Order: sequence, then C-alpha cells, then structure tokens
Amino acid sequence: MGDAPLGIAVIGAGVHGSRYAGHLLRGDVPGARLAGVCRRTASEAGAWTSRGVRFETAAEALLDDPAVEAAVVASPPGMHATHAEAVLARRKPLLLEKPAAPDAASCARIRAAASRAGVPVLVGHSHRYNPVALAFREAVRGLGPLRGLAVALRHERMAQAWQHRPPEGGALLGVGVHAADLARWITGEELAADACRRTGDPGEAEGSALVLARTARGTPVSLDVSIVVGARRGGLEAWGERGAVEGDLILHELSRREGRNRTPVPLPPPAPGLPPLLGDFVRAARGGGAGIAATLEDGIAAVEFVLECRSKAGHA
Repeated sequence: MGDAPLGIAVIGAGVHGSRYAGHLLRGDVPGARLAGVCRRTASEAGAWTSRGVRFETAAEALLDDPAVEAAVVASPPGMHATHAEAVLARRKPLLLEKPAAPDAASCARIRAAASRAGVPVLVGHSHRYNPVALAFREAVRGLGPLRGLAVALRHERMAQAWQHRPPEGGALLGVGVHAADLARWITGEELAADACRRTGDPGEAEGSALVLARTARGTPVSLDVSIVVGARRGGLEAWGERGAVEGDLILHELSRREGRNRTPVPLPPPAPGLPPLLGDFVRAARGGGAGIAATLEDGIAAVEFVLECRSKAGHA
C-alpha cells in the first residue's frame, strides 16, 4: 500500500454515516480516501456518484473491491453484527459506529469475527475527541482522590424511527453508551450499575434514563441521558478533595471550582470528533497505535453496562 491513501468504505451512509463519508471525501483525514459507500436506498445513488463516489446497495459488492482496504460500519445497530462479520471475513480493518451492537449475542458474534480476522477493530466513541472532554480528563487528575463523577448527555428526538424502537434504540443504547464510555475513559476504571430509572412512551424504548453506578474502586457515578428533550446538554462534573471540575461538551466550557471560587479553564477551539477518530483508525489499520480511540472491548463494555442498567430497571 505504501504511502497511498487508505481506501475506506462507509457501510450505512445514512445521517451519521454520511458524516464519516463527508470528512473522507473532503480530505479532512490525512492518509485516507473515500473508496465507496453502501446504502440500501438505491434512489440516493446519484447524490454520491455525481461526486465520483462508488455506490452500492449491497455491502458485499463494495467490500470485495480490492480498492476498499478498510471499512466504517454506520448502519443501524441491528445490522452491526452482520456487516461487521462481512468486513472481518475479508480481514479488513473495521471502525464500528456505536453502539457496537444492541445485545449480548451480537457482541459475541462481532468479538468472535474479530478474533478470527486478527485486524484492528475500533468503536466510534467520538466524544473522547471533544476538546472539553480531553481537557476535563486531564483536569480530573488534579482533584486528588475522586469522590464523584456525573455525566449528562441529552438531545432532541431523533428523526430515524429505529432510534426509538426496541431493542436497538433508546436513550441507553443511543447516548448511554457514550456516557458510560466517557466515565470509563475518564476514571480508567470499569463501571457497575447499582440502580436505573427509565421512562418512555408506550411501544418505544426508553426516551430518558437516570443511572446510579460505581467504579471498581467505589467512586459514585451518575449518568443522565435522554433523546427526547428540547435542550441539548453535554455536562461533565467531577469532584474530589482538591475541588471540582465542570464542563459542557455542547457549550464548549470548562471551569475549576475551589471553595466558592470558579476559574475558567482555557480550551482550544471547538472541533468535530470524527476526523481525529478516523485518523487514529488509519494509523491502527497501518499497523500503528490507535491513540485514544475506543477498542472493540471498550465498545462492548459500554454495551454490557447499559444492558445491565436495563436489567436493573426492569421492563419499561
């Protein structure tokens, strides 16, 4: 392959998959190029072919092309295991959009396929790349022994029906996995759920959920997630013996609190998370390190945690 750009296909070029494809097409990811997209809706072919992008309605047809050296799977979660197996059967590196899968059986299928393939598999927990999250994680180290962590991720109702349909939709799988991954990444510890309260409309997966959890060392963690509210929130707060740190991923704010004093923490400009995530994926696919990207095991751990939360809450 030499120094030629890595050819990456996007399987599932819907709302979010089109973001991945757009960054690759615009050249936002050094060392990578868009090798094609797959979308079940054939009527959308012209939107891609008019820009010189190969379009297929079947993932296999695209993945069999030698010009496709790696793939992003951004199809609905219910298709993740099938599409991941198709990519990994061809031993091509895989970036799997979160949630890694909607259930334990699908996680097991993907893990087995990854083990057989022996190629890098990463999961798209792009919140790790938010400049606020990066600075927050660093600031937490100055708090001394951590006494608590709170993550609040909320946004408006999504247009896609599957986002609200069980078992693949709902706030816990939609944004709860992001919140769980951030908590694991920030603390460096595994999470265990103690209690979960969730609400939702009849016939739908939960629209909102509140989770009480703890890290392996016993630090209390709260997760507040929703996909049905009219105000976005990306709140992070941690407190310890030396004060507290609080930030907002949406408002691009971070501050340190000591006593009654609040001091803003300087931040770099806002930046989208997908280009650096794709950059780490390219390096991993080329045989290098994956940077701060979530591994497959990280992604599965987040899914297992939110499934545990649903079990604690009972059937909604």
